[in-house]
Amino acid sequence: MKARSPVALAGLLALGVVAAAAEEPAPPREPTRRPGRIAVGPFYVTARLYVESLGFDSNVFQTATQRQADFVAAGGPGLEIVLPARPLTVSAEGRLHSLYFVRSRGQRRMGGTVRGRLEWGAGRVRASLEEVYEQRFERLGYELDARVLRETRTTRGQVQLRLGRWRVQTTVAGERFRLPDAHTYLGTDLRRTLSRNSRRLAGELRLRLSAKTSVLVGGDRLDPRFIFASQRDFTSTRAYGGLVLDSETRLAGRVRGGAVRSAQIEGSERQATWYADVDLTWHFGPRTRARARLGRDLLLSAFDVAGGLPALLQTEQRGRIERDVTPLLDLGLWAARVGLTTRGAVTLDQPQAGTQRSRRADTLWQVGAELGFRPRDGLRVALNGGITSRRSSFADLGIEGLLLGVAVTFVP
Repeated sequence: MKARSPVALAGLLALGVVAAAAEEPAPPREPTRRPGRIAVGPFYVTARLYVESLGFDSNVFQTATQRQADFVAAGGPGLEIVLPARPLTVSAEGRLHSLYFVRSRGQRRMGGTVRGRLEWGAGRVRASLEEVYEQRFERLGYELDARVLRETRTTRGQVQLRLGRWRVQTTVAGERFRLPDAHTYLGTDLRRTLSRNSRRLAGELRLRLSAKTSVLVGGDRLDPRFIFASQRDFTSTRAYGGLVLDSETRLAGRVRGGAVRSAQIEGSERQATWYADVDLTWHFGPRTRARARLGRDLLLSAFDVAGGLPALLQTEQRGRIERDVTPLLDLGLWAARVGLTTRGAVTLDQPQAGTQRSRRADTLWQVGAELGFRPRDGLRVALNGGITSRRSSFADLGIEGLLLGVAVTFVP
């Protein structure tokens, strides 16, 4: 029998979902909420202003030596338009992103995001289709210290069915990831190693045990295909089970754990490990809460790894305590530890230590604090500061840095 593609399988599942829903009575109607700030005829319009950072960075390029300090500002305006025409909702959103450094002229960039979305909901069925185009100049995760210009175009479809205490959800997505400019980092051509087309198929089954507790099982499959380096092509499969807690007074969040396996397409290289995604919040009262996050997953490495499989194991532990000091003032303290490990050796051309070939193993620590102020509805101003320290098996990748700044979010 001919194997069906992930898109075809998702389509069959979606048809089954709709057919099953037709036999079920509709759930109680949920109370409607206003889809935007300002009503203009049949449309709702929401304008936003983001100031992601405005402050001082003591290590702009995250280097171990010859560190450069600078003042930085990042953010921009955003606009969302929603047309509710039940059972269909149409929305469009645009956002500009500007990154400005006073001294580091080469780090100044303009970018933005454009998003279009269709949502359909009738009875027990919910479906959505989304198209997103984004251009950003930023660091791509903890593995790379340099900022690069990247373009991403994503198409995502999702179908969700509720049957009593059961919920089934399937997602199909395609992503086009590009580095439009040539960029060599520590001897590696990032345009060659990162530009790719990817497909993702995911499914999840959830059972509600009580008003605040649900159990789930799920999995996904990711198929990246690299444009300039087909030998890096691989597949990644993940399966997990978990628990979801929903409470505004005690413990809330999710716990997921399972296994993840990556396999090279043009070779025999394999890597498998256990997977974890834990995000929990404990409410000590109406004004104080603590949040803990644990993560472990196989990610894509930007470098050529010995053996051919470009896999990177990332572990993450984060903790944060927040308290609403007054109705207008809140305080947050946080700390994090992130670990990066490659299975095989990578070769890096370091500016100070020269060429080194070895297995990469990094440990990064971060601590920080944030003081938030909400002078009016829709406006939040946050003063934040953080210290970053990293130790690495590569001599030039050990860093120290201090970041002080202001973040502003305004919804008029």
